Amino acid sequence: SQFQSQKECYEKEIEALNFKVVHLSQEINHLQKLFREENDINESIRLEVTRLTSENMMIPDFKQQISELEKQKQDLEIRLNEQTEKMKGKLEELSNQLNRSQEEEGTQRKAMEAQNEIHTKEKEKLIDKIQEMQEASDHLKKQFETESEVKSNFWQEASRLTLENRDLEEELDMKDRVIKKLQDQ
Repeated sequence: SQFQSQKECYEKEIEALNFKVVHLSQEINHLQKLFREENDINESIRLEVTRLTSENMMIPDFKQQISELEKQKQDLEIRLNEQTEKMKGKLEELSNQLNRSQEEEGTQRKAMEAQNEIHTKEKEKLIDKIQEMQEASDHLKKQFETESEVKSNFWQEASRLTLENRDLEEELDMKDRVIKKLQDQ
């Protein structure tokens, strides 16, 4: 009778131990899955950091290009202002010459009309040149605005990825604590 009860007691212990073995096996599988997930997360973080580092290296080039474009724009504006001033001077000169030519007669009038034609052609050339420079200036402005927008998008993406990275690190820390807690048990 005592042997029978001892046998039953051992069988219950064996059954409990078997249950524990199954439970621990499931726990190990779960931890292995968590570990694989953690490795995947670490790899994606590493790739993201590599990509961000690569993009960060391009920022000085963008800054340099923007600086050069700004300088070109300033140079064009200076040249445009100079040409405009020259044109104003020439237009005033033309106006004075036309007024004088009206007062003169004969061959002088004909000579002035010929000169007026020359000045009109020069004026047209200047206007064409100013228009070309204005178009070049507008093109540079558009290019600068596009690059500013690209730069802004880049910074927004970098900020978003930094936040995402922080979230992933917190999640990783939490998983590390869970794993440590499970290991300590």
